[in-house]
Amino acid sequence: LERSVLASYEHLYAAIIRPSHVYGGDGKVWDIYFEKIYDAIQNNTPISLPADPETGVSLVHLDDAASAFVAAVERLESISGHKNSYPVFDITTSHESLAYIFTKFAKELGYKGPQIQLTGVPEGRSFSELLIQAVNTKISSSSTRAQSVLGWKPTKTGFAVGSNVYARSWLAGFQQRSALKRQKRRV
Repeated sequence: LERSVLASYEHLYAAIIRPSHVYGGDGKVWDIYFEKIYDAIQNNTPISLPADPETGVSLVHLDDAASAFVAAVERLESISGHKNSYPVFDITTSHESLAYIFTKFAKELGYKGPQIQLTGVPEGRSFSELLIQAVNTKISSSSTRAQSVLGWKPTKTGFAVGSNVYARSWLAGFQQRSALKRQKRRV
């Protein structure tokens, strides 16, 4: 798809924005892990998650990803439509240990149990297994071009450092989604 967009330079002004793993907002994509952490805390059981203990993930906050798209649109005419332009931008604000994110998240929700066990990444092809594989993909990206060419200025410093806010935000969204599901089942 990216090659098709880039090949259209004679006909279209286009840019490709590649956000890394997004966090913030209601954080539903993180449910696959955070719901297990929350359930373990509620049931007072040790936490065991299907993840690679060595994974470091590239992250970007939802607000920063959105501002990168805005910056690209505002500069679209100058960054695209020219044979020698390369309007492809990686959007990343931090590289963090997945194990550390889980530990900080669990601590913020009150986990006092033993160290979280990461059991490895499943190799299956189900949706949840593919999602876990995607989250555990090690990508080393840089936003240097986006910052210099687009003038993009991220404002969030990282997931783990802000886990006190993100854990509570996720929990509020999760509880709201759970309440809506219960309400739908009653109707």
